[in-house]
Amino acid sequence: MDSEILDAVTEWGARPVSDGVAGLYDLADEEFSGAVTDGTAWTFVLNGRYLGVFDGDVHDFEDASLTAYTAPDVSLPLLYAMRARGGQTRGQYYSNETPLTEIDETLSSGNFVGYVELSENVLSGDYYVVYYGGRSLPVAYVGNSRRLLTGDEAFERAADEVGIYSVVDADVDIVELPEPDPRETDDAGAGAGAGGAAGAAATTTDAAGADAPADAADDVAFDDVDTGDGTTPAGTGPDDAADGAFADATTDHRSADADAADEADTDAPTPDWATPEVATDDADDEATGEETAAGVDTNADAAPEDEETDAEADANADAAPEGGTSAAADGADEPAADDAASAMDAGTVTTEDVALEPATNEEAGDPTDGDGTADEAADADATGDGATDAEPTGADEATDADATDDGTADGVTADQVARLRHELEAVREAKSEVEAERDRIASERDEHRAAVERLQERVAELEAEIERLEDDDAAAVATDRTLTPAEALAGTNLFVRYEDKTAGTLERAAQGRIDPSTLRDNLRIDHHTEFETEGLAVDGRPFEAFLRGTTEHRFVEWLLTALTYEIRQTDTRAGLSKLYEAIERIDRIDLGGEVDVTAETRPEATSESFDVVFRDKMGDPLFVAAIEDDRDPTTASAVEELIESASRVSETATTLAGAFFVSTSFFESAAMKAVVDATRGGLFSRSSRRSYVKLSRKSGFHLCLVEARDDDLFLTVPDL
Repeated sequence: MDSEILDAVTEWGARPVSDGVAGLYDLADEEFSGAVTDGTAWTFVLNGRYLGVFDGDVHDFEDASLTAYTAPDVSLPLLYAMRARGGQTRGQYYSNETPLTEIDETLSSGNFVGYVELSENVLSGDYYVVYYGGRSLPVAYVGNSRRLLTGDEAFERAADEVGIYSVVDADVDIVELPEPDPRETDDAGAGAGAGGAAGAAATTTDAAGADAPADAADDVAFDDVDTGDGTTPAGTGPDDAADGAFADATTDHRSADADAADEADTDAPTPDWATPEVATDDADDEATGEETAAGVDTNADAAPEDEETDAEADANADAAPEGGTSAAADGADEPAADDAASAMDAGTVTTEDVALEPATNEEAGDPTDGDGTADEAADADATGDGATDAEPTGADEATDADATDDGTADGVTADQVARLRHELEAVREAKSEVEAERDRIASERDEHRAAVERLQERVAELEAEIERLEDDDAAAVATDRTLTPAEALAGTNLFVRYEDKTAGTLERAAQGRIDPSTLRDNLRIDHHTEFETEGLAVDGRPFEAFLRGTTEHRFVEWLLTALTYEIRQTDTRAGLSKLYEAIERIDRIDLGGEVDVTAETRPEATSESFDVVFRDKMGDPLFVAAIEDDRDPTTASAVEELIESASRVSETATTLAGAFFVSTSFFESAAMKAVVDATRGGLFSRSSRRSYVKLSRKSGFHLCLVEARDDDLFLTVPDL
């Protein structure tokens, strides 16, 4: 999910929530509005409805530790859900030519679903108007502090701004929570253990039906947002109180004579993105409501028939006290099934109805006359049935005794049976011993196979090392030119390439679709030099061997193949989102490179030099690095120099995601303190980004310290 959205959401107030799916159901019952995360996957919630799951699936929340953030305004979860899901830009308009107030009337009257974004060429902030179901929710972030405005104030500020705004067609996806609700399972089990008979006497099918409309009213608190065809839920009108989140949050930012202006502008041209098909047909809505109401009445009329069925079932049970228990039980289940079907047809099946089903099966045989007669009759029937069941016992015992007295069954004597049983036991023991021996041999075979594979890998490594040494020796003999290490690195560029672009790539690694070995096997770090490398020696070694042994090349290889997996394994993607998302965009690397920092405020051409510069396909800087190959500890002045240079780059290149200082020794305490001071971000900063140098509202970078020792690299800051 976009790092800007993560920063905004994590600044909301956090609140406690139960773990797993139970926590999601609790938030739904509370009509919570905000965002929920398990650390990786995110979902936005509006009045208890879940608007899509991002960076994961709804099943990721099962048995997970959850964190909930309460939105300061209900418009924000809807806006961020639309932005995270993505949409299609239908058009861009200049506010001086097409005012926002004019386009707002067109979108609201056309039941447009999406949002308007006013942020291009606007310096005062970001402005949005969210549309859903013919309603609009304005929201704005003003100034560098991103002060939140909503309602009329946000819309008036947006309408007064001069800039380019985009109309984005977007939608939301209502997510169904996993069934069943774990809380209902616990409640139902506790009720059954405490005694289902008491619950059956206290609760009736009619009572459950009476409570169902109230439950159904709770279920439509979101105004059935999932109705993309613009129809109104059955039994409710477009202005009904069940409109929920949108009816409560909608602010009327039109003037008093807006209706008159609408009538006067009916002949105005309609933009090509305004689809008249999405307009709500009031007549169809009314017809739908009438049909649904009629369906409810029909089910209500069927209730007397259910009562008659109950009476008939009881009459049949009383008429056959012996051997009729099964029939009575079947008759008792039928009214319960009819009641459940009637409740489902009326749209009133709720979680309370499901939780009471075990008690309903026992109640079905009770005609609910209130005088206890039916319960006594049922007890009497049960007693009669028990006597009936006990009668065949004597006959069965007699049959068994006859078979024993005969001593034979199809001509087999008791001695033969005993002998066969003894042989069977012996065969079973032998079979168990053979199976144990088979399992032992299979285990030894697997161990030998693993040893063979390890030895084969070791042989391959040694053969490759022999070939490399032979190549280095051959190249050393043929060298006739030399360069200093600084000259060799300054004229070398590295490129990220793949053996197969459909296999292991940086993008697939960021998505968690491949393991580290697959990425290393498919990734190539090619080099291009400004000089001929044949016969060239650097620092007494062939150029190829020198380049692979430099700290710069080792750092590049570590950042490309290892850093992504360290962030994923430590579950710190949210705190390092800008850095994490930039790794997959790396295309080439400059060794001893420079970055142009010429700005409009500084007409003179200036540039900053770094030991390593990572760039995307367009040549924009993504990461910069300073490398100190020395046995002395790194000082604070060296780190501060990197911070100043990277800050100047970030002011002109917003693509910069991180600055690294790589030391082959270690960092002094003063250097660590300099990093803390640079990344503190102010006394009242609530940013969720880790080790982040924030320069302005849209510029900044992650500051990282790396120690390179013993052919390994370790990320010291931030501490993962």
